[in-house]
Amino acid sequence: MKTVFVYSTRSGNTKKLAEDACQILEGEKALFSVTEVPLHEFADTLVVVGFPIMAGRVEPRAARFLANLPEKTRLVLFVTHGSKRDTSLVAQVIAQAEALVSQVDLVGYCTSQGEVSSRVLDKLAKSSRPPSWLKEAVTAQGHPDFEDVSRLVTLIKSCLLCA
Repeated sequence: MKTVFVYSTRSGNTKKLAEDACQILEGEKALFSVTEVPLHEFADTLVVVGFPIMAGRVEPRAARFLANLPEKTRLVLFVTHGSKRDTSLVAQVIAQAEALVSQVDLVGYCTSQGEVSSRVLDKLAKSSRPPSWLKEAVTAQGHPDFEDVSRLVTLIKSCLLCA
C-alpha cells in the first residue's frame, strides 16, 4: 500500500514532521503540500494529513482538503500545536477534524508539539486575550523532535499492517 503525506504548514513545524516521517518510512510514498496535492481517488493508499492548530481550529487549507477527500479514503491525521499534547484544545480540534472526515476511514491520529516563534509568542502575550496554551508553549521548544517523528512513523506502520 502506498503512503501519501499531505501537509499544511504556517511555521514549518508540520512540514518538518511530514518530511522527516516520509524520509524514515519505507515503501512507496509521496509528499505534497496541501496546496499542491493532485486530488484524485486514493485507492490502495494510506493518506497521512498533517496540519497546525490555528486560532483554536483546523487550519483552513487543511480543513478544505479534508472535507473533500473521497469516500473510503484510509486516513491518518497528525496535528502540530504549541500546547501540551493532551489538552482540551487539542481534543476539540481533533473532534473538528473528525467531523470534517466523517465520510472516510479515519484509522488513527497523532498530535505533536511544534515550536512557536518568539515573535508570535510576544505578540500573543501582549494581546488583550492571550490564548490559554500560551504558558505551555515554552515546552514546545525544539519540537517536533525525533520522538514526535518516531511516534508518527509507528502509527503509520501499524495502520499499514492492518490494511
